[in-house]
Amino acid sequence: MQTSVRQDLEIVSFFLARNDVFALEATSCNVLVLVGSSLLITAERAAEAMREGVAPFLLISGGIGHSTQDLRDQVVAHPIYRQIVTSERSEAEIFGDIIVGALGVSSQQVVIENQSTNCGANACLSRKMVDQKNWNVKSMILIQDPTMQRRTHAAFERMWEDLPETKIQSHSVFVPTGDEDSIVGPNKFSGLWSVRHLVELLLGEIPRLRDDEFGYGPQGKNFIPHVDIPAKVLAAHRRLVEAFPDQVRSVN
Repeated sequence: MQTSVRQDLEIVSFFLARNDVFALEATSCNVLVLVGSSLLITAERAAEAMREGVAPFLLISGGIGHSTQDLRDQVVAHPIYRQIVTSERSEAEIFGDIIVGALGVSSQQVVIENQSTNCGANACLSRKMVDQKNWNVKSMILIQDPTMQRRTHAAFERMWEDLPETKIQSHSVFVPTGDEDSIVGPNKFSGLWSVRHLVELLLGEIPRLRDDEFGYGPQGKNFIPHVDIPAKVLAAHRRLVEAFPDQVRSVN
């Protein structure tokens, strides 16, 4: 991979992997929200945070979507988690079994939302769950696939905009960056995606975040509030589109 391409991947990755809480174990919140994905490391980090007392409750949000089969495959291949039933089960249910059954978090602390299939639904159904539980949520921390962390954060901001006193923060477990053969993070979590798949994820996210007629912002589909995208990120994204034209997908 050319150095310039790697640098552009990192610029876009660092922007998308919104990280307001760098030392998760040193903070606290009313509820920790784990959003479903194919990344086992996010469930492991959420479990670690719960054992450290970061939050009294963990809300896991995620139905059956485009990443569910990848998650199931990873669980089946895992030396510890492979005993967990995955067939016809949602991402939230699978994560819940990992966190409670394998990683020792109390089931009384874990709430499952298993119907959402996109970031907007994650936020909407999580809000409904919080309201049903009558939790007095003044602060929450979100953990998500880092390539979707910023969009997820924006969706939750939109869903809680009637309660501006609620503090919403994001914790990105790692920032994916590319080498020749795989994707690694700062702590060397390898084998997460192929470089090709990472490029596809990154190229698709920036158009969704744009506040124009094609994006998810108020001037487009109005799924999320306005998100400021730095010129440096837009320029890096434009160069990646030029470098990987076959990876560009339409926004939906």
